[in-house]
Amino acid sequence: MKKVAGLFVSAALLIVLFVPLFSIPILGSFNAIKLQEQGNSLLIEIVICSFLAFIIAITGNYRGFIFIGIIVAGDVTYNLYRIGTGIAGNELTKSLLQYEWGWGYWALVAIAFFIIGFSKDEKTERIKALKICLFCAEDIKIDASICRYCGKEQPIIEKVIPESELIIEDVPEDEEEARILTFEGKIALENYREKKKLLSNE
Repeated sequence: MKKVAGLFVSAALLIVLFVPLFSIPILGSFNAIKLQEQGNSLLIEIVICSFLAFIIAITGNYRGFIFIGIIVAGDVTYNLYRIGTGIAGNELTKSLLQYEWGWGYWALVAIAFFIIGFSKDEKTERIKALKICLFCAEDIKIDASICRYCGKEQPIIEKVIPESELIIEDVPEDEEEARILTFEGKIALENYREKKKLLSNE
């Protein structure tokens, strides 16, 4: 989904080349292509940003869209000031200059890059929703009661605590606990102890 959105917004940035940015009576409207003919480098800036955005979308490094968003937003602000002050250098031109809707469209493209860059990665969220089976060490859904791989029933744990926040006695009580702690970590050891406790109460 983020890849499709990234490709779409990257293509939308190229459309900035054709949207009107300002107009002057008799001279008509100006876009990035027409400004390039007047010696302005706006066309090159937009093409480079769009190319980089396409690369980011294809490679899947979506955080890079934040960087593109910063560049595009800075480009909008800088060119709005530069072009405005350049063309409005005399009182006659200043009174005739009219800004067009292209600036708003350009700013929306910058905002879209920020939204994609800061949005959560679906793949990462799916990984966070998994746990490891105590018997076969395969990844299964966090609320699964039976492992889909080995068919073993999973011990009931009221709350899954992140390993960084887990506080348990690290000294293993037997050889099996030592093996689990060494190779599977604290969460697996806590699960093992919970299972032993449940079995002992039966």
